[in-house]
Amino acid sequence: MTLADNSHQQALSTLDQLIAESARYQTLIDQNNWQELESSLTTRQTAMEKLFQESPTLADNPKAKEKIQQLLELDKQRVASIQKIRETSSQELGDMKRNAGAIKSYIDVDAKQP
Repeated sequence: MTLADNSHQQALSTLDQLIAESARYQTLIDQNNWQELESSLTTRQTAMEKLFQESPTLADNPKAKEKIQQLLELDKQRVASIQKIRETSSQELGDMKRNAGAIKSYIDVDAKQP
């Protein structure tokens, strides 16, 4: 095995680790563990930047391309999950505002009664 082959094997192993870490993000999202998710994403970004700086031709490797595609798919799923939570939260906030307005109106009407 040449030095380049060994380097690519290490890079593929790193990609496997990044895939495993990315798969764990859904659990963090489900648990609303936003601080750990943010920290993990920052760490992952740093690891990915380092990986591609050290192995600039990695994306030419068919196995690496497959793993990179897996990472992209996991990222799409993560973004979709977060968008769904955001939409639900926005709807709930709107409901709360409407309810607060109704309660305020009721209190105002009740206060004006003799």
